[in-house]
Amino acid sequence: MEGNLAKEIYSFEGSANGVNLPPSTSNVAVSDSHGEDASWYDSDEEGCGPSGQDMEWQKRSQHLYNSGYRDGITTGQNASVQEGFNDGFKDSVLAGYKWGLVRGVTSALDFLPDQLKAQMVDTDEKRSEFKCLGETVGSVSSEDALKLFHEYVQMKKSGKIKGDL
Repeated sequence: MEGNLAKEIYSFEGSANGVNLPPSTSNVAVSDSHGEDASWYDSDEEGCGPSGQDMEWQKRSQHLYNSGYRDGITTGQNASVQEGFNDGFKDSVLAGYKWGLVRGVTSALDFLPDQLKAQMVDTDEKRSEFKCLGETVGSVSSEDALKLFHEYVQMKKSGKIKGDL
């Protein structure tokens, strides 16, 4: 059924891509009451413009062309968006993981009792470095961290920064 519908919609004389299609009805010869050959469109008003069937064909053809064009644009946009998302995710997931790890460890150390901090971190100098790092990381909001990461990516693309985070 689908093949017949396609032939009906796209029927024209000759062949397309090696597929022979039946000739369109505009060139089918029939005999009139006098035995003379006449086409379906013979009338007294031959030069009056396109027939109803031609106008219907043009309307269907234009509609299918527009639909196909829109579908193609949408598919291309979706593929492009997905590719961009995949690239961005790949670039940002490791940086986000590292940021979360630093934030979590420094927060956990900050809330430990002093006795446990002394057991885990040997010197007062290192404990004060962890405390300073925790305060710095804690003061940066998630939105600000995203902005900083975006700036980092832009600088890396321009070649101002080499290497990874």
